Formats: sequence, structure tokens, C-alpha cells
Amino acid sequence: SHHALAAEATYLAAWLEMRLGRAAARASFKRVVRRCQDKCPALAAKARWHIGYEAFKRKRYREAVTYLGAYAEGDSDPMVRGRGLYWMGRAELGRKRTSAAIQAFEGALQAAPLHWYGWLSVHRLRSLGRDPGPVVEAPFPTPASGAVDLPEGVAFLSALGLSEDAEQVLRSKEDVIKAQVEPGQKLEHLVRAYHAIGAPSRPYRLVAVAHREQLLAPPHPDTAWIWHAAYPRAFESLVVREANRHGLSPEYLWSIMRQESAYDPRAVSHADAIGLLQVMPATAKRIDPSGNLQREDLFRPVANVRIAARYNARLLEHYQGVIPYALAAFNAGEHRVDEWRARAKSKELDRFVEEIPFDETRNYVRRVTSHYLRYLFLANPSGGFPDPGFSP
Repeated sequence: SHHALAAEATYLAAWLEMRLGRAAARASFKRVVRRCQDKCPALAAKARWHIGYEAFKRKRYREAVTYLGAYAEGDSDPMVRGRGLYWMGRAELGRKRTSAAIQAFEGALQAAPLHWYGWLSVHRLRSLGRDPGPVVEAPFPTPASGAVDLPEGVAFLSALGLSEDAEQVLRSKEDVIKAQVEPGQKLEHLVRAYHAIGAPSRPYRLVAVAHREQLLAPPHPDTAWIWHAAYPRAFESLVVREANRHGLSPEYLWSIMRQESAYDPRAVSHADAIGLLQVMPATAKRIDPSGNLQREDLFRPVANVRIAARYNARLLEHYQGVIPYALAAFNAGEHRVDEWRARAKSKELDRFVEEIPFDETRNYVRRVTSHYLRYLFLANPSGGFPDPGFSP
């Protein structure tokens, strides 16, 4: 509609003014908030974010608290709530209001526990002498490996090592598997069948769609099987071996794999990134010591994980173990990250990530770090808040 286009144009004009560093952006964003309140709430929310965050950067902390608080309140999405409340907490610290800051950080942690903003909040709470407490109160079960009666052809193909063929047959027989158990257990049982033949991608997708709400909520012992299916230890012996060889944690590689290919060895991106960890053929040529790796080889988990582990270890070494820099470089290229760091007004890591100019890369860093926190938690559920090994 005409109104929506006009609102979009006003928003984009304000956004451009902000990117050019013009003070007029603030008034333009406020105009978007006024006009879009009811008709286009998503634009109003984005405008609130920009007003609040720019106010924080310019040390107008009271204004920052107002707008960031409103941004956080306006959405139930953990990313939005965590983001708004975390930066609101930082603005409260700027105002020297410690107890209000603690409240905001605790709110962010509650909204997004195993998440980029949850981790940032834990770090701030600890520096204020607060203990964030355990992620889950009760013991968190490991994935049950109950017996699954696999259809004949599936078991046979799997035993021969023809995993792709086995998976194809299993896909055509999902109803047979589900019929083996009572209602309420069908998806869990199907997940087990796929894991029995070493095929993590399909069950991950099924669970991510069917149980989106449970995965947005904090982990709970009753939903443990969902979490284990949504964060599988895919191609475990291979990933563990290559991670150990290069001094990486296997959880780090799984976190990238989840975001890059959803655990599918056949995945290809529009930019021709290939396989489990979406390796570019040019990168593979550069990294592969033998020099005779073909594009086709990258579809094989063994070759793909080997190259990706070596490359990611190099990136982590280059950035002294600071995961967000390494992830940004894996996504956008080292030259860009080095340029962004050189241009950054602030040396703070939370601000660096927030100010990454590419939306895709900023989201990538936040998401993969969140996956990593979840994998670390699942590997040691009673170990307190997971430590990703760098401080923000």
C-alpha cells in the first residue's frame, strides 16, 4: 500500500543519514516511530533500536534506556528481547544505576539464556559480583538410544556403508517407524531411527519446525531429546578427530556446521560453497596441503571437515582465540574483518559485533556463538554457564 511504501522510504532515509553519521537521523527515526506505531510496527521497532543504540554511543544514556526498553518490550523473540535488555543494562551502567543495570542483564539472561546476549549478560553480571546460577535446575538427561526396529532395506544399506541410500529408503518409510510407538512418542522415535543410521540432517529439520517454541524457551529436562536432536553431534568420530588434530573443540565445528549446511553433506550455496561446512573450492585449494583436492571431494564429509577444521583453526589463531572475529572472517573474509577492526571507534567486542556493517555477518556471528553455547551446555549440562573461551 501507499502508506507502507512511504513509511519504508522514511525509514530508509533515516537509516542512510545514520550510516553517514548525520545528527538528523535521530529526528527522522523518531518520525518513523510516530508514523508507524500502529500501521507498521516492525519498522517502528527497528527505528526504536537505532535511536536507542545511537543514544548509547553518544552517551545520552537516559534516552537510550527509554528506547531500548521499548524495543525489548515490543517483541517476544529472544534475540530482540535479549538485545534490547542487554544494551539497556549497559546504558543504566552509564548512568551509574547499578541495580537497574543488574535487573536489565538478568532480564536479558532470562529472555535469551544460551544466546549471544545471554552470554554478554552473564559476563556483565559476574563483573558486578552477581552469580547467574545454573542453566537448568534439574539433571538434564543424555539422549536415550532406545532400540529402533529399522525396516529391512534401511538396515542392510546402512550396514554396507551406503548411508545416503539408507536415508532415502528411510524417508519413504517414516510412517512404518512412527507406527511402532504410541502417539506423543512418534517424532522422538523417528529421530532415533535417523540417528541409528548416522543421518542427522532430516531429524534436525523436523524437530526445528515441530518444536520451534520449545527451542526458543530455556532448556528443560522434559525437552532434552528435542535439544539433542536440534544440536546433534553429527559425524561424531570424524569431527572429534579433526577438531583434536587442530586444537579446536568439536562443539565449535558443529556450531558452524549447523548454521552452514544444517548437517547436510550435499548442501551447495548460490556462491558455490560446498558441503557440511560450506567450503569454497578456492579456499580448499589454498588450505589443502596436497593440492590435488577436487570440487567434487568437498561433498565428502571426510574431506570437507578436514579442510574446514584446518581453516577455522587458522582463523582462530590469527584472531588470538576471539571467536566472534574468527566467525566473522569465516563468513565475510579476513580482509573485511581486519578493515572493520581498524575502523572501529570502540575496542569493545560487544560493540564490534553490534556494529558489523553486513546484516548477514552480524547475524551469523550472534547465531553461531549461540549454537556454540548450546553445544557446550549439552556436552556438560551440570557445569554452570558454558564458557566459550573468550571474554567480551
